[in-house]
Amino acid sequence: MNAFGINGIFIAITSIPLAILILVNAKRDRAKTLLSLFTFAVGIWGFGGFYISRAATPEAALLFWRLTHVGVILIPCFLLHFTHTFLRKKYRSVIFINYFLAL
Repeated sequence: MNAFGINGIFIAITSIPLAILILVNAKRDRAKTLLSLFTFAVGIWGFGGFYISRAATPEAALLFWRLTHVGVILIPCFLLHFTHTFLRKKYRSVIFINYFLAL
C-alpha cells in the first residue's frame, strides 16, 4: 500500500466516527447536523482514495475515482451550508444554487 492509500484510510477512519459522534450529539441542531454531513463527505472521499490505491485494474480504479467524486462534490456544498447556518445568514438562494450546481 502506498502513501495515498494510507492517507485515505486514515482520513476515513477518523472522519466517519467523528461524523457519527457529532450527529448523535446534534439534538436537532441544524449546524451540528450539517457539520456531521460535511465530516461524513470527507470520510467518503477518504475511503475512495483508499480503494483507488488498492484497485487491481484500471477499470476498478476509475470506478472508485468516480465514486470518490461524490464526496469531493459534497464537501464544499455542506461546508458552505454549515457556514451560512452557523453564522445565521439568510441567503437561501445561495444555498439553493450551491446544491443545484452540485447535482
